[in-house]
Amino acid sequence: MKRHFFAVVLAICCMFASVAAQENGEGRFWVPADIHWQHPRGAPSGEAVAPVVVLYFQQNGLFTRDECWVIRSGKAITISNGDPHNEWIGRWDPIADGMHVSYRLVRRTVERMGEILPGRMTVEDVELPKSGLKVGNRVFRSVVPTNAAEYAARYSALANPNVGRN
Repeated sequence: MKRHFFAVVLAICCMFASVAAQENGEGRFWVPADIHWQHPRGAPSGEAVAPVVVLYFQQNGLFTRDECWVIRSGKAITISNGDPHNEWIGRWDPIADGMHVSYRLVRRTVERMGEILPGRMTVEDVELPKSGLKVGNRVFRSVVPTNAAEYAARYSALANPNVGRN
């Protein structure tokens, strides 16, 4: 049993350290495999937008869930800076068949009147099928947004609010 657990932990660590081209040096971004793209009126041909959930797993065990919009231009995907974001921060830990994540809502770019943040803790398990990640009934695939470094820094700052303060 211990060997199986350590093999799974090693596989998870390898997953995050494996493909350097799909990492930004800090962690990995994941989006749903079944994105429903919309072509906005007046947008250039080949450009589309979609509301998604972006998952970001840092190598240090920090986890971010961001409900936001992404923009597709050709094959490139960019996380939209001009649309609302609902951002959850938490931790991920390896378990025998995947990962255990716990997180809470810490920021909305469009605030809700009377809402107190951070919100309640949410706990989920993430499965690791060969096709990507599976959270509940949703499958996620790894992506490298064109602005990955910007969002990696943003998510790290949300997780460490005292960084940069005196």
